[in-house]
Amino acid sequence: MTFDLDSEVVAGFGFTWRQFLRLPMWQICVAPEQDQMVNILRLVPILTMVRDHYQKHLRITSGLRPDLYNKAIGGASKSYHIVGKAVDFMVDGVSSNDVRLWLAPQLDKLGIRMEDASTPHVHIDMGIVTGGRYFVP
Repeated sequence: MTFDLDSEVVAGFGFTWRQFLRLPMWQICVAPEQDQMVNILRLVPILTMVRDHYQKHLRITSGLRPDLYNKAIGGASKSYHIVGKAVDFMVDGVSSNDVRLWLAPQLDKLGIRMEDASTPHVHIDMGIVTGGRYFVP
């Protein structure tokens, strides 16, 4: 399957396939499977909501990861990044902790989880949500 990496995942939302498929350490983009593309499509509205709330640039730091890449960077063995159900991001000029605090009360409504970690990025995923809305890998 071939497509333009610079085309928008969802027209009008501003996020490109390149942003989700880029593997920074290897300086390449990965080719997604159909089900991974569908999962990525589901993340776009959530990222758009965050970006629109802050009215600032939102930078995806990690999207889809092949298993080998995930292992190379020390990702969790069953990471939702491997299936396109997770994304790490930063909002320019806003601390990741502030983004987490704003996003936390909305996790149930959005059907997502969020990593509770002191990292420079925010991690959200569409994993199974049970009980607590935060998780620690």
